[in-house]
Amino acid sequence: MAKHSPIPLITKRQHHSEIADRTPSDWQIWPMDSESANGEVIDAGALKNALKNPKKIKFPKNRTVFISDPHADAEAFEASLIAAGAVEREFPGLCNLKLTKSGKKSEIIIGGDCLDKGPSNLQLLRSVRHLYRIGAKVTLLAGNHDLRLLMGLLTLKRESDVGNQHMFVRMGKKVVPLFKEVFTNYLEGTDWQKHVPSEEACHKALFPNTEWFDEFPYHAAGVLTAEGVDRELRKMHSKVESFEHHCQKHGLSLQMIYATALKCQQLFLHKSGEFHWFFSKMRLVEQRGSFLFLHAGLDDAMCHLLAKKGTKHANK
Repeated sequence: MAKHSPIPLITKRQHHSEIADRTPSDWQIWPMDSESANGEVIDAGALKNALKNPKKIKFPKNRTVFISDPHADAEAFEASLIAAGAVEREFPGLCNLKLTKSGKKSEIIIGGDCLDKGPSNLQLLRSVRHLYRIGAKVTLLAGNHDLRLLMGLLTLKRESDVGNQHMFVRMGKKVVPLFKEVFTNYLEGTDWQKHVPSEEACHKALFPNTEWFDEFPYHAAGVLTAEGVDRELRKMHSKVESFEHHCQKHGLSLQMIYATALKCQQLFLHKSGEFHWFFSKMRLVEQRGSFLFLHAGLDDAMCHLLAKKGTKHANK
């Protein structure tokens, strides 16, 4: 990195030229006006007072590379790491990275939402795993898309009740491409139907029953607000009506979805699974100096919890 420059210099390698061409070469300070996201904090004077006393702000001990929401785009994820000066690409293609001198001293914090939206969930996961293999110091945070998969898979492992029987379908259409990838890569061409129940039985196992919509408001009372319960019911009406259609659009029957869910349990939840590390290494929130790193934001309840019991308790 050039002296006094917050923009890292990408190593001049043959395989970096395309990334360098589209990387910003200038930067701007976060806006401090009343229309910015920090408007309320600025009005309260807390940020201004903190900046008047920079000694009170503790910066992370190590250089920190924070990348959030890679969303199944391994090429963009690796390009971001290269642009940050943390890694360089030894050969063309993905998972051909090595740490730079700066990268060896850095902590790479992935801010959640590794899954969904992008071209390949599996490739993104393998790119993250590659960082561990080359000795990078990686902190992996949970995003809502990641936790949605975890809760959906756990639902099929547990006895069904009002609190969990909707969690599989709640993953919605965004999880279907991941299931398509897993089916194509691990089940297609195998005898995957051998122990899979009928289409009707799969529907019963994956979807909430008809009584769920009447029972859930009572179950969630005191946990969700009335508005939250109403929003959840609206979402679930939509997802129940459309989930099977989205599966069919990707060429997946409910039997195929069920078989793929079992395979995902093996891949993500079993200790011998290829992606078992993903959820086992995941944290909700981490503190480095005066800074909290997490996905999406904090509400008042979480702020009080962190202030009282700290990040270790929240992660546990």
